[in-house]
Amino acid sequence: MNVLKAILMFVGGIFGALILKNQKNKSENTDVTKTDELKSGKIPLDQVIKGKIRKSRPITMNEQPMFKKLRETLEPEYVVLAQVSFGAILWTKSQAIRNRFNRKIVDFVVCDQAFNVVAVIELDDASHKGNEQKDIERDMLLNEAGITVFRYTFTPESSKILKDIQSVT
Repeated sequence: MNVLKAILMFVGGIFGALILKNQKNKSENTDVTKTDELKSGKIPLDQVIKGKIRKSRPITMNEQPMFKKLRETLEPEYVVLAQVSFGAILWTKSQAIRNRFNRKIVDFVVCDQAFNVVAVIELDDASHKGNEQKDIERDMLLNEAGITVFRYTFTPESSKILKDIQSVT
């Protein structure tokens, strides 16, 4: 009798697992279907995004003092932009190369009054720990385009910022 119970429990467990897997697959397929239907316009956007989007700060708490210091120090002679995509400041014909920087963002871009890029400034806070190789590759992309990158681990004094920017103009 105990063997029969064990067999029934085993079969029941397998049956239950198959039902759960089937439900998960249906859910995943529904998400794909919804995405396809959204793209085709069959599902209104407001139904898809409801409760799934929230606002966030464009500049982190660590970056805010740096942004303020850059503006105080460099404006009005220079224009300081924050959270700029690589695609806005780099250009290439090569799709393969574009794919290397397509979704990357720089912390700050310093431009002259004609919006020519003078330099990029990165604030290397704790989020950069362990990502040094990625930072090297990011700098390589920017340097290839003739853009100097200044990396600071903390917000420097105004004199240091001004000296660095003037060294590339």
